[in-house]
Amino acid sequence: MGTRIVFAALFGFNAAALILLASISLLYLPRSHATSLSPTECEALGFTGLALCSDCDQLATFVKDAKLEAECRSCCVTDEDKSTQQYASAVLEVCMRRVQWMPVVSEFIETKATDYPNLQVRYRINALPKLIMKDADGKSADVIRIENWKLEHIEQFLKEKLTAGTTTSAAA
Repeated sequence: MGTRIVFAALFGFNAAALILLASISLLYLPRSHATSLSPTECEALGFTGLALCSDCDQLATFVKDAKLEAECRSCCVTDEDKSTQQYASAVLEVCMRRVQWMPVVSEFIETKATDYPNLQVRYRINALPKLIMKDADGKSADVIRIENWKLEHIEQFLKEKLTAGTTTSAAA
């Protein structure tokens, strides 16, 4: 009780306001993969392709659900971390039947996929087109949906994010 009065006297507002300010500041602390869920767990929660914490900030603004926001934050990384991150390999996962209705993804697979030796094309029933980015140990590091991307954006992303590798391209 005495502490509350001291805070109120010193800062001109009550302890509840201080707690609110402290909790808001915690929202803006950097986050990293060390405390996050795996990409597979995030995909199961519905956060496929939602990798940046700034997206979680927007979600929290519009959807007032603390549990959903917490799940989002467990699946995100800070925007700065993503800009320079590189991956050892990638898997382009698509549904063989759906891809015919996505001319950009289909064209990429037919004409450009072989230009990336550490990219594998994998067909999975009912899968929306996505890039599964893998680290040097072959573990999934990120999952990025690309169904609405343009051909040049797919190429630019892979050129920037894939390290030079010796893995061969394959269709499974």
